[in-house]
Parts: sequence; structure tokens; C-alpha cells
Amino acid sequence: MVQEVIDCIADGIIVVDADGYVRQTNNSYELMVEIDKEEYKDKHVDLLKDKGYTHASLTPMVVKQGGPVTIVDVRNNKDLLLTGVPIRDNRNKIIGVICNVRDVSELQELKRKLDESKKNERLIREQLIKYSQEQLDKGIITNNKVMKEIYQLAIKVAPTDSSVLITGESGVGKGVLARLIHRHSRRADKPFITVNCGAIPETLIESELFGYEAGAFTGASKSGKKGLFELANNGTIFLDEIGELPLNMQVKLLQTLQDGTVRRIGGKKDIKLDIRVISATNRDLNEMVAAKTFRKDLYYRLKVVPIHLPPLRERKEDIIPLALTFLEQQNKKYAINKRFSTDLMRNFLSYQWPGNIRELENVVERLVVTSSGEEITMSDFFEVEHMQGIESQPLKKTLEDIEKAILEGTYRRMKSTRKSAAVLGISQSAFVKKAKKYGISLTKGSSDK
Repeated sequence: MVQEVIDCIADGIIVVDADGYVRQTNNSYELMVEIDKEEYKDKHVDLLKDKGYTHASLTPMVVKQGGPVTIVDVRNNKDLLLTGVPIRDNRNKIIGVICNVRDVSELQELKRKLDESKKNERLIREQLIKYSQEQLDKGIITNNKVMKEIYQLAIKVAPTDSSVLITGESGVGKGVLARLIHRHSRRADKPFITVNCGAIPETLIESELFGYEAGAFTGASKSGKKGLFELANNGTIFLDEIGELPLNMQVKLLQTLQDGTVRRIGGKKDIKLDIRVISATNRDLNEMVAAKTFRKDLYYRLKVVPIHLPPLRERKEDIIPLALTFLEQQNKKYAINKRFSTDLMRNFLSYQWPGNIRELENVVERLVVTSSGEEITMSDFFEVEHMQGIESQPLKKTLEDIEKAILEGTYRRMKSTRKSAAVLGISQSAFVKKAKKYGISLTKGSSDK
């Protein structure tokens, strides 16, 4: 009955008496050490030792130490974990040793793959940070097709003086795009003035935008004051949250845009302006025009070139590069070297980011300053009570998203599959195969460069 029981155990079992003779084994033991029972049954363990079975030396070690002993034996490409435990009688005398043999080859292989995965993840992260920083220097961080087209349009219209209306949810980067247009314009070395139309009290907005002459009203400066339009002369004025502008100010703004002049409060002369107007809003101006809360003529004057920025949840391939860029900025700011766990990045991709890029940037900063370890994990996330109800995404999908971003970014920089493959440390054929897998468009003939 005892033999039948131990034959049901998946681990190998070998029982040796106090004199070193093998008294009992199970089927798993024979399979793991690949030895026939007739070769060792009722024979001394030294016979096994002489035949090269390292684990045979475990019995005397257990007897000598009087307690459990664990060793590792590598046999026939198997990693065997052996643990010997003394068998004692009722007088506590050692009368034998029972040894448990476990094949940990799969665990060792899993550990090797995990180590390799961590190494690859680190390399991918480093490449992403490098690529993101290069793009940040240009004012662009995107792997999204729609965003690439938007940036191309922005750079195309930048040298002109046409008015641009940027729409999109809060936090999508409307201000960043406005600055990008200014940097690529002929006014790049001139003023860039930002006006938050929703932040200025209605009673002050006229004097802030258009200025006033000395003594124009009670409390006015004796020397008068230039308005923001005058300060932006020869440069660009960015009218953020334009949908919040009161109707009476919309009339004066329209007149300024039509005439190219501004008149201060209390002034009698028009001041000539040479100015580029970029405006932005998270509101639906079409609906406001229909509701007569926004002037139709001003609307069309502002939207000569309309640009709509999609929310971050619709451009998931940008989430990781942006997050790593913000992390790198915080690391430099505080002279530290923190990193995101793979699990956290996976959940970054699953989260909807209602606050878009601004929310992502704030979350990264908060995680950096509140987390205690070098690796920022999901537990750090939950400690700051953020991201409730995150949906899970398989690790494979996360790594594929990251790999695709790296491949696209590298190919865009190198413009050659051969050079891209060299940078990433893979063969050219492997690069082309991966590019096809992810639907990355390769320029015809680029593989020959």
C-alpha cells in the first residue's frame, strides 16, 4: 500500500536507511534520474555516487548535519532540486533519510525568459526615452497616424499668417500645438502671448486685451497700459478658451481682426498691428453659433485653418512614450532614477485618461514624488487613490504596443530598414517581418539603403 501511495506523488522519492542502502523509491524518481530500479534497489548509495549521480552524496550530508539539506543536481539537461530530511525513531535517533527530487527545469527556463524579458524591456524603455526626448526637442511626441498628419498640417501653415482654430478636449495639447506653429513661423523670434479668455474677469477683459489710456477710468494707471494685443505685435497671440469670450468682446475682437488695428480704452487713435492669431477651445463653437452665444462672423474669421486634436484615449500608441518622457523629466528634476513596472504601463494603456496629456503628466509627477522604491508599481497607483476601475490588458498586447512604437520611431529617424535593424540590434529581415506584423508602412526600396 505504501508503494502505491508514493508512486502517485509527482516528485521523485528515494528512501535510504542509516547504513546508506536504498530501501524504497517511486516511479517519478526513476523517470527523473533516468535509472532502472534494479541498478540501485537494496544497494549502497555509493554505487550511485560512483556512477556519477551527485545526489547520492546527499544522504551522508543529512546524517552528518542532523537536519534537512537541499542541493541542485544537473543531469541530462535537467535541473533537479533535491531535499533530504532525516527519519528518526522514537528515541530521536536517525534511522534513515528520505529525499524529495523535483524537476525545476521549467522554472529555471521561466526565470531565464523572465530575466531576458526584463532586459529587453529595459532596452525598449531606453530606446523609447531617447526617441521621445528627440521628438520633444522638436515639439512633437507621437506615433499616431492622425497626429502625424496634424503636425504636418501645422508645420505647413506655420509660415503663413492665416488664423488657426485648434479644438479638442481639455489637456490634449492645444497650447503645445500653438507654440509649435509659432516656432515654425516667420515670427518665431517675436513675442508669443497666451491669453486665457476664461480666466480674466469680464470687467477686466477689455482693458487686458486692448489696453487703456491714462485716466481712462477710475484706478487706471497714470501712464496708461498696453493691452495684450499690442504686446504681441509682430508676433503671435494665442487666444485660449476663446469660447468663453463675452459677446460684447467678440464684437471688438472681430473688428480688430478685420481692420488689423486696436484702440485702447479712452483712446482716440487706432494702433496698427501686425499679428498672427491662433485660438483654441474645448467647446463646440458650431453649437454656440446656432445658440447665438458665439458670433458666426468671428467664428469663420478664426477658423481659416481648423485643427482638431483627438483625445489621448484615441491615440494609445502615444501614452507610453509620453509617460516615459514625463518620467525622464521628473528624474532629471529630482536627480533620481525611477522606472515604471510593466504592469503599471499595461494599465496606463487601459485607462481612458479623461484629462488627457495634462492628466498623464500630473499623474506621473505625483507617482514620482510619492512612491518609495525605484520601481513605480500598481500599488503606488492605488495608494494615491487614482485610476479606479482600470481594465486589464494582456502583457503580450502591452509589449506589442511598446515594440510597435519603438519600430516606428526608429524607422522614422533612420529612414532605412538596414540602419533601423542595426540600431535595435536585430537582423534586417527580422525588422521587416516585425514591421509587416504591425502594419508599419515601409518606403519602397528603403530596405536596400
